[in-house]
Amino acid sequence: MKRTHSLGALALGAVVAHAAHAESNVTLYGLIDTGITWSSNQHGSQNVEMTSGKLSGTRWGIRATEDLGGGLKTLAVLEDGFNSASGATLQNGRMFGRQAYVGLSQDRYGTLLLGRQYTPLALYGGFLTSALRWGTSLMVHPLDLDLLGGTTRFNNAIDYESPNYGGVTYKLQYAFSNQASGQAGAGISNNREWGGAIRYVGNGLTLAAGYTDIDSPDSTTNTNGAVVGDYQSGLPLWVRQVDTTFSGNPASAATLAIGEQKTGMLASLYTVGKWSIGAVLSRTLLNHNTMTKASTAALNGAGSLTLNVAEFNLAYQATPSNTTGLMVTYSNGKFASGTSNTAPHWWQFGIGNDYFLSKRTDIYVAAACEIGSGRDAIAQITLNAPSSTRNEVGVSAGIRHRF
Repeated sequence: MKRTHSLGALALGAVVAHAAHAESNVTLYGLIDTGITWSSNQHGSQNVEMTSGKLSGTRWGIRATEDLGGGLKTLAVLEDGFNSASGATLQNGRMFGRQAYVGLSQDRYGTLLLGRQYTPLALYGGFLTSALRWGTSLMVHPLDLDLLGGTTRFNNAIDYESPNYGGVTYKLQYAFSNQASGQAGAGISNNREWGGAIRYVGNGLTLAAGYTDIDSPDSTTNTNGAVVGDYQSGLPLWVRQVDTTFSGNPASAATLAIGEQKTGMLASLYTVGKWSIGAVLSRTLLNHNTMTKASTAALNGAGSLTLNVAEFNLAYQATPSNTTGLMVTYSNGKFASGTSNTAPHWWQFGIGNDYFLSKRTDIYVAAACEIGSGRDAIAQITLNAPSSTRNEVGVSAGIRHRF
């Protein structure tokens, strides 16, 4: 009888262990953010439009986890971004353009993910900016060149995040070019990305620092690389508006190919009581650039673009459901292209309020003003159509619902 009981217990234990190892969870989730935005100047005219994703990008996704035992888990995410005002797919028409990855996670050893992902700069530093917390994309840094607005993702990325060491975590990322060294272009370095970030969270304080390097983004000789089709969506519009301003030709066809991008950032956020104070610094270098097809002959040729950004933000949470914030950002740069060499700079001011009607639904309103100085300091505060001048004002109001 003892032998029979022992065998029965062993069999039951095996069944329970197998069930525990096979335990999995699949979640369908999403967020819809739709509103109305007024702009004082888009290519020379005012505009009132229905907009999507001003505070948070509209999306739906599938999240899956599986417990493999011993603290080891499988993680997988497929996330689609779309325009909730029209239903159109975003991220250059990709089915799962926001994120698409699979990986393993273990509390002692960290998390390893493979697939299409955000840069560590956006994940660690972006959520300390006013734009991603309460300010809407009206307050994204100029053209989102520093990647903190999260408008650029990376294909073919392998990402490692460390365990939490007393409040400190770090992320490392490498995105493959998927091109052999003997192929056209520069091979293994033709359209690849690498970088990392480190963050401390504790006692009401968050500190973050990071760096990203991108070789030949959007390379025409490698359409399977790290960045394809959705890199720096605001930059081409700005370049064409600069060409239009210089030449007077409203139908500019100017293009700017980037040879390399290097971006570093420092960010902090301190919360005490109902107040939070944040500061963000970033520096972006776009090197080995080539402009072509500009109507302004002096712009065509080799060049570079440097942009330095300093943001200060202040927020007051009057109640757990009501947050009001203020933001001021100063940006300066150097733009060299062909025989042209200028030094634009911008001031940007913003105010916003986010009010939760429930845990899943909130309403928001935000306003921002950008003032440029310099002939090519074209204002472009919405990441969409640029102003025809150095000044622009934008106001956005909307509703956001999570499910």
